[in-house]
Amino acid sequence: MNAPEPEPMVSPSEGRKPRRHGKEALPYMWPVDLQLRMVQAAVEAQLFGQTTHPVQVGRYEVKGPIGSGGMGSIVRAYEPDLQRDVALKLLRAERMGDESTRARLVQEARAMARLAHPNVAVVFEVGESDGHVFVAMELIEGRDLRAWQDEQPRAWQAALELFLQAGRGLAAAHAKGIIHRDFKPENVMVDTEGRARVVDFGLAREQAEIPTPDEDQEHEQSNEQDLRARHEHLRDTLPADLTTTGTLLGTPAYMSPEQWKGQPVDERSDQFSFCVSVWEALCGERPFASKTMGELMALVTAGQPTEARSSPAPGRVMRALRRGLAADPAERWPDMDSLLAALQPRSHRGWLAAGAVGLTAVVATIALRPGESPSDACREEQARLIDVWDAPTREAAAQGMRATGLPYADKVWASTAERLDRYADDWVARAEASCMGAQGETEAARTRYDRQQRCLEEARARLDTLGDALADPDEATVIDAAHEATRLPDPGACADDRHLASWSSEDTPQRQAQVGRAREALIRARRSLAVLDTRAGALYYETQLEQARTAATEARVAASEAGHASLEAEAALAQGRVLLKSRELPAAELALAEAMQRAEASADALTRIRARIYQIYVLGTDRNRTDEATSLGEQSRAQLDGLGPRPLLRARLESNLATAVARSREPDHDRALSLHGQAMERLREQLGDHHPAMIAARLNLGRALSYAHRLDESETELRTALDAARVVWGEDHPNTARVWSSLGLTLGMRGGRDEQTKDALMRSLQARERSLGADHQEVADALFNLGSMLRRTGAHDEAVVHLRRGLAIRRALKHGRENNLLPWLYAIGDSETSRGEHAAAREILREAMTNAERDGASPLNFARVRFSLAKATAPEDPVAARLIAQAARDDFNAANRAKNAAQVEQFLAQLP
Repeated sequence: MNAPEPEPMVSPSEGRKPRRHGKEALPYMWPVDLQLRMVQAAVEAQLFGQTTHPVQVGRYEVKGPIGSGGMGSIVRAYEPDLQRDVALKLLRAERMGDESTRARLVQEARAMARLAHPNVAVVFEVGESDGHVFVAMELIEGRDLRAWQDEQPRAWQAALELFLQAGRGLAAAHAKGIIHRDFKPENVMVDTEGRARVVDFGLAREQAEIPTPDEDQEHEQSNEQDLRARHEHLRDTLPADLTTTGTLLGTPAYMSPEQWKGQPVDERSDQFSFCVSVWEALCGERPFASKTMGELMALVTAGQPTEARSSPAPGRVMRALRRGLAADPAERWPDMDSLLAALQPRSHRGWLAAGAVGLTAVVATIALRPGESPSDACREEQARLIDVWDAPTREAAAQGMRATGLPYADKVWASTAERLDRYADDWVARAEASCMGAQGETEAARTRYDRQQRCLEEARARLDTLGDALADPDEATVIDAAHEATRLPDPGACADDRHLASWSSEDTPQRQAQVGRAREALIRARRSLAVLDTRAGALYYETQLEQARTAATEARVAASEAGHASLEAEAALAQGRVLLKSRELPAAELALAEAMQRAEASADALTRIRARIYQIYVLGTDRNRTDEATSLGEQSRAQLDGLGPRPLLRARLESNLATAVARSREPDHDRALSLHGQAMERLREQLGDHHPAMIAARLNLGRALSYAHRLDESETELRTALDAARVVWGEDHPNTARVWSSLGLTLGMRGGRDEQTKDALMRSLQARERSLGADHQEVADALFNLGSMLRRTGAHDEAVVHLRRGLAIRRALKHGRENNLLPWLYAIGDSETSRGEHAAAREILREAMTNAERDGASPLNFARVRFSLAKATAPEDPVAARLIAQAARDDFNAANRAKNAAQVEQFLAQLP
C-alpha cells in the first residue's frame, strides 16, 4: 500500500492581510460610551471634515480599531505629548464591573511596564480614565508570527530563530515573576525588521478562571472525573483546533495539562505552550493530534504527543520539544533558558541534516572553484560532520553522560566515544573516496555516486541522532549507548555495489517518508528494549515490551513498502530481540532468520552477524540443537574478525556460544567457562562492573559454574551479581529476580541450606509478582522452581499449591510454551501421590502420559511419569500398577539409569 506524500511544513498564505498585535478581525467589544463617542466623531468628520470631539482615553486620542481579544479591544491611539502612535488595550465592556479583573489587569500591566527586553512589547502606562482601564503599549508595525509563517514557505532555521527570540522574551518575563498564560504564534509580533516580540502577557486569563483561596482547596481535591465533568459541554462538540480564548484558561490548542485541570500555573506552563507552537512550526501539525476538544484534553493530560511527521529539524530539537511537552511539569525543562539552550542551533553547521524522514538530495557532480582540483574539493568532506561529531558535540556528549551519575556512565562514555571517533574517521575517508570517484561522466557513474551519497548521508544522520541523544541522556540512553554505537550502519558498505543495489535509483518523497517511518519506529523499538534494563523499567516492563513489539512490526512493514532490504533486516532483528525477551523462541528464531536473509540480500554484513549471534543463543537453549549452535558460533567468530575490532559483539558471541557449550548433552564445561571469562573481560573493559550487560554476563558465568558443579564458585559469582543488580536495578526489577532465582537453585544443589534456598526463591517470586504481575510467565517459572525445591524437602502440601498455580498461569498464556507442560504435570502428580491424594495424582499423571506421547518425550521422562503413575495406581489396582511399573523399569534401563530401575524393582517387590 502506498503511503501519502508528506504535507509541506508551511503553506503560502491565500490573500491574507498582515495583522497587528496578533489579533484576528473579531467583533469589537468596546465599552458602550466609547462606542457612542467613536460614532459621534465619525459623523462629525463626515459632515464637517474634522471632529470637534476627539475620542480621548486619558491623554491618548483614539484613531481607530486594531482588533479584539479575549479580555478586551485594542485601538490605535496618538499620544500628543510625545507625538507618537501607541496601541491601547481596553478592558471588554462586560468586564468593567469586575473589580478583581480590573485589579489584576492593572497589577500585571504595571509589572510588564517594569520589564524592558528587545523581544517583549514595551508597556508605557497602565491607568484608568472615565472608569475605563487601559494599557498603553508599543505599536508594532508588522504581522503576528502565524501570519509570517503563512506568507510563504520558510526554512526551519528561520522559523526556529524567531521562536527563540520569543522564548528569550518569555524567559525575561519569567525572571520578573510574570507568566504569559496564553503563548501562541498569534501573540508574537514580527516587525518590519524581522524582530519577534511577545505581546499580551497575562491579559488573556478570564476572571472565572482565577481561583479564590477556597477554590484552591477544591482544585487539590479534584480528580479526573471532576476534570471531565468540568468541560463536558465542550468535549465532543468544539473542534480541537479552537484558537480563541474566553471559554477556557488560555487557548485550548496550546494549553498545558495544568490549565486543562484548572490547577495553578507557573513558568513551566508557558514552556509547554511554547513547545506546542514550535513543534507546529517545524512539523506542520501540532503534537497532540485530535479532532475534538475531548480528545485533545485526554491526550494532553496523559502526556501522549503523536510521533512527529517529516521535519527537517535535527532529532535533538524534537527531543528537546518532547521534554517540554511532558504532562508532569517537574519532568519538563527547569526553565526557559535551559529549553532555549537545547534548541539553539549549534555554530558552524557545514551540512544541513537530512532529518528523520528524508535524506538530503544530492547531485552527481562536484562543483570546483577556479584553479581547484577534484582532490582539493574532496578534502572538505570533514566539514559535513561539523555539529554531528566534532569537538563541541563530543564535549556536550561527555558532559551529558557524566551528569547522569550512573556508576557505569564514565566507562560507557569512554567506550562509546572511542567507537564514534573511529566511526567518524571512517565516514570521512569513505566520503572522500566517493567524492574522488565522482569524476566519471557516464550515467552509471552518476547513479552510483548518487546512491553512495544517500548511503553515506543515512550513516551521517544516524551518527547525528546518536550524538544528540548522548548530550541529554537518561538511564536507558546510557545503558544502550555503547551498543547503539555498534549498530551504526557501516560506511564501508557504501562502496559495495551489492549494498548500493538495495538503494532505489529514484528516491521519491513517498519512499523517503516510508524510510523515515521505518527509522522512527526502529528507534522506538530499540528505546523500549533499552528501558527494560533501567531501574524504572520494572514499573512498566510489559508495557514497554508490547510497545517494542508494535514498533518493530511497524518498522518492518514500512521498510518493506520502501523496498529497503537493509532497513528491513534491522527491523526483523529488532523484532527477534523483542520475541526473545518475551521468550517466544520459535517465533524469535524465524524473525532472526528473516533478518539474516534480508541482510544477505543487501550485503549488510554487520546486521547479518548481529542476527546470527542472537540465533546462536536461541539454538543454544535447546539441548537437541546445541551442536548446530556451536558450529554456527565458530563460523561467526571468523566472520566477525572480518568486520574489525568489535569487542561488544565479540563478548555477546562468546557468551552465547558458551551457553550452548554448557547446555549440550555432552557439555565441555572448561571451554564454556573459558568463553564466559573472555566475554566478561571484554565487557569489563568496555562497560565497567556495574553495567547491566556485565551483570548479565556474571549471571551466565554463575550458571555455567553451577552446571559444572563448582557450586562454591557459582555462589560467589551469583552473590556478586546480586549485589550489583540491587544497586543498578533495585530489589523489584525482573533482572534482580532472575539473579535471586539462579542463586536459589545453586544453594539448593549444595544441600543443607534449605532455608536460604527457599528465601532466595521466594524473593525471586515476589519481585517478579511486583514488577511483572501475578499472571506472568516468569512468575510461573519462579513458582516451578520454588515448588520443586519444596518437593525435595518433603513439603509436598506447600509444593502442590505453588505448582498448581504456576500450571494455571502456563495454560492461560497467549504466547506461552503450551507444549512443554510435562515437567509441571509430573511434579504435581508425584507430589499428590506423596500426599496420599491418589485420585488427583492419577488424573494429572494420565494427562502427563498423553502429553509425553504427543510430544515424543525421551525414555527417561516416560519412565519417571510411569513410575509415579504406578505408585498412584497401586492402592486402587495393584495389577495395573505392576504392569505400569514394569514398563517404567524398562524405560529406566533403556536410559542407563540403573539406580532408578532398582527403585522400581523395590516397589514391585512390595506390591501384593
